[in-house]
Amino acid sequence: MRQEGGVAVANVGRTMLGLDEEVPGGGCLCDASQALVYIGAAAGCNAGGLLARYLETASGLGVSAEQLGEAVEVAQAVKEKGAMGFFAKDVERALGKLAPTAAAASSGSASCCAPGCG
Repeated sequence: MRQEGGVAVANVGRTMLGLDEEVPGGGCLCDASQALVYIGAAAGCNAGGLLARYLETASGLGVSAEQLGEAVEVAQAVKEKGAMGFFAKDVERALGKLAPTAAAASSGSASCCAPGCG
């Protein structure tokens, strides 16, 4: 399942990069640009087994170790930024639900038992 998900993500990346052909599940890595797309997809999906295989294949296609490292770094950055965006929206929704409760508490309708509380 993870491999199929990785292929699906790679196909989206391929489309975004303007590469014409989508690869069906289990497609081959036939050139360097395709290999970099697969590396990004595997890293983004946390598919370590696939990532190792794609890195090895890309290296065999002539992609340098530096390019491979950059591809993984970019995928990691995209994944982290995306996750933070979703987290920020979740926090915003949760705080939005609490806003009416907080307003009622600050209006004095609730009493406080702590010493010095007004």
